Amino acid sequence: MSYNPVPLVVTGDAWTAANHNIYIRDNFAAGVPAIFTAKGDLAVGSAAQTAVALPVGSNRKFLMALDSETSGLVYDNPYFVSTDSMRNDGYMGDTINVGTYTIVAHDFNSLIPVTAKAINVSISAQWTSANSGYYCRMIKPTCNGNGILVRSMVANYFNDNSGIVGLDDSGQFSIVVAGASCVVYIDIYGYFI
Repeated sequence: MSYNPVPLVVTGDAWTAANHNIYIRDNFAAGVPAIFTAKGDLAVGSAAQTAVALPVGSNRKFLMALDSETSGLVYDNPYFVSTDSMRNDGYMGDTINVGTYTIVAHDFNSLIPVTAKAINVSISAQWTSANSGYYCRMIKPTCNGNGILVRSMVANYFNDNSGIVGLDDSGQFSIVVAGASCVVYIDIYGYFI
């Protein structure tokens, strides 16, 4: 049932039972809260002067715009946003000291939203010595795994790797450097939200 625009009524016009049923009763039946049938329903405009109920999504699904849906919205899994390379001046061929650096993704590059949950990243690292104990890795700060890892297998040669790095609840990732004189390039090619 759709909404019926209420006509202009002036003094002397008769307001009939049919008018009441069309413009009051039927309009209430077509609108909120009559369209709700369950907990979590949302009222969403599906066309001019028309509302539909959007049922609540499954646990941990996100509400996203999708023009192919009747309501224009859908609950779905987080999605990946691909972008041109996002860089940071501090990780574009600079020599990085041995240590662990925890970085907020949004501070690394402001195009990454604070709501991002993971980043798609490539890393290149070079050392002046070949040593399997020299490495550079990118990880989620609370993770003890290898994450994205490159090792110095050949002196003065850039070793590359790429993949997905999770972000913690504060939008942070860590860069761990072992081995002196590590030259690093980091490019982020997108993010998951």
